[in-house]
This record gives sequence, C-alpha cells and structure tokens, in this order.
Amino acid sequence: MNNKKNVSRRNFLKLSAATVALPTIGLAETANKTKRAPASSKLLKRAVIPKHKGQRVVIVGAGWSGLTMAKYLKIHNPTFDVVLIDKKSEFVSFPISNSWLANQVSLDFLTHSFYDAAYNNNYLFFNASVLGVDR
Repeated sequence: MNNKKNVSRRNFLKLSAATVALPTIGLAETANKTKRAPASSKLLKRAVIPKHKGQRVVIVGAGWSGLTMAKYLKIHNPTFDVVLIDKKSEFVSFPISNSWLANQVSLDFLTHSFYDAAYNNNYLFFNASVLGVDR
C-alpha cells in the first residue's frame, strides 16, 4: 500500500489536459500547412475600410455599450474616425420586453438598424465578424 504513487487531483488534471492538447496541437500545425479552399478564402476576406481622416477608434460589438460609445465619441470629438463592427445588422432592445411579451408592442418597434444609427450619428458601421486585428 505504501508503494502506490500519490496522484493528486491537480496532477491528474495536468496529465489529462496534456493528453488532450497534444493531438490538437498536431492538428493545428497540419491545418496551417494546408492551403485554404477557395470557398473559405472568399468568406474570410479583409474588410475594405476607407482611409481614416483623423484618429481612428474601432469598436467591436454593437450592443448597448458599443452603440453608446460610437455615438458619444463622435459627439464629444467629431474629428475621430469611429468604426463600429458587429456580426448582426440589427439591434433588438429589450428594456420594455414585458410590453412585447404582453403583445403591447411589436418586435419591429424594438428592432433597430445599426446602419441607421451610424448614418444618424455620423460614424461608419460594418456588418462583419472580427477574426483578427492588424493595429
């Protein structure tokens, strides 16, 4: 009984993680060596953003915070070149969701276009997913 090795929970988890990670690392290296298929390269194209005129601020995510930041950055410093990016084209606000659930307002009333917000507040909106950032 005393000859048994003491395997702590922490060491067991380390060994388990290493066992799972090693094959994954090998797959990632193999995937990096292969060329992308034409279909995926079309899906993963770079966004064409116009040349900036002043300091550029890029906001990723157009929820409550992103919309508020984009709007007030332009209000307080109109020279900023503000770019807002989100994978959705519309924002559905639910501060009055109980009214929607009770059928007092329609879902169209709660749905707002990011493009309209960008136009009304003089910033640029991109309907895209961010996969990497080139500063």
